[in-house]
Amino acid sequence: MIARTSAIGRSVLGLLLLVLSGCVTWEPARGGARQLIEDERPSSVRLTDVDGLRTTLKNPVMINDSIVSIVAPPPGTVVAPPRVGVLANDVNIIEMPRVSTLRTVALAAAILGASISWARVQGGSGSGSEVEDPPNKDGMLTLDVGRLIGLVWGGR
Repeated sequence: MIARTSAIGRSVLGLLLLVLSGCVTWEPARGGARQLIEDERPSSVRLTDVDGLRTTLKNPVMINDSIVSIVAPPPGTVVAPPRVGVLANDVNIIEMPRVSTLRTVALAAAILGASISWARVQGGSGSGSEVEDPPNKDGMLTLDVGRLIGLVWGGR
């Protein structure tokens, strides 16, 4: 039972990470490049230069008149890869990653709808014969909550 519960927990966690990470959009930033990078210290920015070329920089910093990506050296090496940068004056649009609430809710609703549909299909693959609820000792019918939910959702 413990192994099954942890597998379900991993599945739910993976699904949650998918929902939250899949709904990031690039939104234009307001203000100047220097102020934005020094004040907000974004983890990444997407820059569009005057020629329309897009460049994504991780951990950007301002060095003199350029926006430069600081790259750590790979583990086990002492030499860092070359820096990638763009002149601040050549930048036409600066975009930052933001979580889109609308897209996140829509994706979660789609996943929930697909899960409910799958459960309904799996629940309907029984023998096909309905079992009648027997009356209890007082002559009253008992009500199964699971069947009631099935009736409400599935009309069966």
